[in-house]
Amino acid sequence: MKLLPLFLGGFAAGIAVCWVYIGHLEANVKLYERYIHERIDALSKHDQSEEKPAPTSSHTQTPR
Repeated sequence: MKLLPLFLGGFAAGIAVCWVYIGHLEANVKLYERYIHERIDALSKHDQSEEKPAPTSSHTQTPR
């Protein structure tokens, strides 16, 4: 009977540690998602700024 309070205390401490760890992992996932979305947005803005118009040439080649 003396071990039951120790077991329950350890069990409760383990659950608390798991919840803290899960919260930490969720924060990391949100951070990575934000980073990835910022990178994708930066890439798309960079690609749009480098778009070149199609060359307009009066000379056309005929296929052989």
